[in-house]
Amino acid sequence: MKRRVLALGLALLAALGVGLSLSGCDKTSSDFKLSDWLGSGPLSQDEIVKGLKTALEVGAKESTVQATKDEAKRFAANEAIRLLAPPEVAQLQQFITENASKIPGAESLVNEMASKATTELVSLMNKAAEAAAADGKTLEIFKRSITDMSIEDGLKILQGGQHSATDYLKAKTYDSLVATFTPVVQGVIGKDLTSIWSQVAGQYNQVMGLYSGAKGLPILGASVPDYDGPQSMDTDVNAYVTKGALKGLFTLVGEQEAEIRTDPIGKAKKFGEKILSRVFGSKEAKGEKKSE
Repeated sequence: MKRRVLALGLALLAALGVGLSLSGCDKTSSDFKLSDWLGSGPLSQDEIVKGLKTALEVGAKESTVQATKDEAKRFAANEAIRLLAPPEVAQLQQFITENASKIPGAESLVNEMASKATTELVSLMNKAAEAAAADGKTLEIFKRSITDMSIEDGLKILQGGQHSATDYLKAKTYDSLVATFTPVVQGVIGKDLTSIWSQVAGQYNQVMGLYSGAKGLPILGASVPDYDGPQSMDTDVNAYVTKGALKGLFTLVGEQEAEIRTDPIGKAKKFGEKILSRVFGSKEAKGEKKSE
């Protein structure tokens, strides 16, 4: 009996010892994985630049997917990036509404214009923006701009705000992006959008004609207030959609950058890019000096 109890006790101790040993191994393994993702030693300028560019590249890729396929993030549904009617439409409508009695015939025309602009025009513009974002050339344009971009002070950008790298990219490449992105947008803008835009622009100009006519009337014209908005509406729908689509994509890239800064290891694992956790999870990213 004593032998059986002794054997049982030894077995329990052995099991407990194995458990403790395994627990220690797990902790060591976990620590090793963490250091594997974060690396060691201070960051080099090359690492910082690579990390920033990688963040922008994966952000651009993710953003083009979100802008076209994510039901909550795509252009048509996302209030943060959704293309709206040109602001001069609402401005002119408000002015005419306030002065309808002084500008005969303008109110019904401006209301028809505004209705068309805020429904059909907005719908078609966002479809065009989504189609442009989905075009494979769009991501290539962004990648090329990121690759070619020179970063003089990577540490300053790394230690900047949540969207510092995105803001830097926009400041450095926006004009060239507009030039290279414009043909992509031209390729997806259909006849329907061109037609609706022309109709809205035409009605805008007609309303302005009625305003000018009323303003020029002897005696009565003096009672018509001056209109300080645009005297005509731009007929270049391509330029409007191009700039709106780029603005939306930059907004999404900025959101991706912020998420990488908030969860560098999680994003590094998601995208398979350890440089993200190495750079954005570093003490330098938090403004601290990293010891050797």
